Amino acid sequence: MKHHWFGRNQFLSTVVLLAAALSAGGADVEFFGVVKLQRFEQVHPAAPMLAVDSGEDEGPAFAFNTFVDLASSNAVTNATVTLPGGGMRPLALEDEGFVRDFSDGAEFKSDLDTNYPNGTYTVFLQTRHDGDKTISLTLPATDAYPNPPRISNFGAARTINAGANFTLTWDAFAGGLATDFLFVELEDIATGMLVFETAGPGEPGSLNGTSTSVLIPAGTLLPGRWYRGNLLFARIVDFDDTSYGSGVTGVAAFVCETRFVARTTGGTDLLPPFLEAYTPFNMQTDVPGSAVVAFRFNERMNTTLSPASSVGWSNLDAGQVGYTWSADGRTLFCVYPPGLPLHTVVNWQLNPAGSPLNLRDQAGNVLATQGGSFQTGSATGLGVTDLRFMGLVKGRLFRQTASTAEDLQRYQFALTSDLNTLNGVTNGLLTLPNGRTATPELSQGDALDFEAEYSSPSQVDLFFPEGDYVVRLDTVRDGTRTFHLNLGGVAYPNAPQIVNFASTQSVNPTNAFVLSWNAFAGGTVNDFIMVEIYTEDEFSGGVFETPDVGQPGALNGTNTSVIIPGFTLAPGRRYRGEVLFAKLGQLDTTTYPGAMAVSGRFSVTTFELQTIGTPIQPSLQIAAQPNNSVRVTVTGERNRFYTVESTDDLAGGAVFWLPRASGVANAGATGFAASFQFDDGLWSPGGRRFYRAREGSASGGGP
Repeated sequence: MKHHWFGRNQFLSTVVLLAAALSAGGADVEFFGVVKLQRFEQVHPAAPMLAVDSGEDEGPAFAFNTFVDLASSNAVTNATVTLPGGGMRPLALEDEGFVRDFSDGAEFKSDLDTNYPNGTYTVFLQTRHDGDKTISLTLPATDAYPNPPRISNFGAARTINAGANFTLTWDAFAGGLATDFLFVELEDIATGMLVFETAGPGEPGSLNGTSTSVLIPAGTLLPGRWYRGNLLFARIVDFDDTSYGSGVTGVAAFVCETRFVARTTGGTDLLPPFLEAYTPFNMQTDVPGSAVVAFRFNERMNTTLSPASSVGWSNLDAGQVGYTWSADGRTLFCVYPPGLPLHTVVNWQLNPAGSPLNLRDQAGNVLATQGGSFQTGSATGLGVTDLRFMGLVKGRLFRQTASTAEDLQRYQFALTSDLNTLNGVTNGLLTLPNGRTATPELSQGDALDFEAEYSSPSQVDLFFPEGDYVVRLDTVRDGTRTFHLNLGGVAYPNAPQIVNFASTQSVNPTNAFVLSWNAFAGGTVNDFIMVEIYTEDEFSGGVFETPDVGQPGALNGTNTSVIIPGFTLAPGRRYRGEVLFAKLGQLDTTTYPGAMAVSGRFSVTTFELQTIGTPIQPSLQIAAQPNNSVRVTVTGERNRFYTVESTDDLAGGAVFWLPRASGVANAGATGFAASFQFDDGLWSPGGRRFYRAREGSASGGGP
């Protein structure tokens, strides 16, 4: 029997199993259904979180699906579903003619509910032998999603002994009944083969709403392999086994599913590790002297071997470089206590030729030799705390595309920070009131963050309850700091709303612009408001922001506007903006003198802002320097990220352009323009080289 697959994600096939065991033979249709789905992923023990759409195999966080499984290929010649408010969607023929399907998804629940509201869905079928069928299934007005599934023995699922029975466990289906349904399956990531799945309802070994574990028999899994798993909770809200006839069943259901990764021990690892990310990034300019160089690998490395003899440096005293591994053994931090030399190109190389090749994974596989470079600027960055700010907050998200702000039905728990020192915190640990732990991660070296998003306040409170949280941070120069913050007793603020939204769509960047918003309800000077404006280019970052909590000039709960000075924005550009209202519950400036920690609630509204005029194009100046080098200066839009590329030959066919340097134009700012420069020393006497500049990163992303 063919099963329905949703968006190439086999996991939703488990929903149709709800009816499979009850379908009768002889009919053209085996079963059908209407489903609304929320997808989660669990990457740490504490909690699952709303999934990020990472491709068609994964799908969006929120989905609607109408499906019909057929008894034989092309047994249904036409199928449609009519939505509650009108509008019809055709069900396409899929899976070699054994499925009729309509699927759609959304990043935000509000968008899914707008397009596919709760109500009665009418499925129309033209069958080959059973005639025309019109059947209604209802999703009730009030959502009935199950709680998001959480694997409770998450750590054990990463160290499974394939030769022994393993019991996978999870938190209970809240209010789960024997009429509800659970499903578990595992897929070998390397081969894509389904290796384990639980049974459908009514079949031996099937799971229902009271189940909290399943036994995976010894020998089901192979040693030393990674498996993609899925745990699904389905709550059936409508059931019809009479309208079609012949015992064919239809269901309407609300579903939550959680993806996770399991791993077996043993086996032979023959795959070498690779460098997943590093900061400063290759060819970055204007790096402060206080920066810590960090290399992030795709797997745990052998941290018992000394990295000092297997990392090569230019323009640094290699003997003064200190090395520290992150707790998970995947990130190597390289600290230069005197401070990196200013106005200097620093080259690095991992496992250079002639070294003992100590950078290798735990199985002994050696990291391939590779290198890169960056250039320091004029700022030392020394003499300040490694951490500037840390916040522990819950928030809700809004979006404004017209005169009023729209509730996205997205709730967030976040540990967020701002580092004074690039890669200045090597490890962090967040302990929840229930004793569970989560590990924040470095984000581009300038922040240590942890975020989890949900579609309702009850979901976020389920996994991140009110109470006392402990945050431990290991800093490079200031030692370990442990904060105790209480996250409770504070209500979410009202939604920020831009009151002059129409004006934000045609801003004259030459003039000062007043951005105005509605009042913070009950706002006082002890509350906090922040405004940020970003470029649409993720590398260029922010172009305007109001001061942070505790800084001079910070906005408080009584402010309703801010002035964006002339020449802050550039002509002909689209920007992303945020206005945030925050109620602070706790403020701590004593645990880490020179740094601030806060807890609280926030509401934030995102919007887009458009300037008039023509975008500024980059230009290049090239000046000869001693020792056969040249200095390349890129002049373009202030705060815009550019990459300089070169080629030694413009003749012939396709020209290969090699990236030479990347950076943000922020030096010598005049009006809308600014520049950045670098020295290119890879010349041979009498040689020639051609240069060009474009927006975006070295890996692409610009014109």
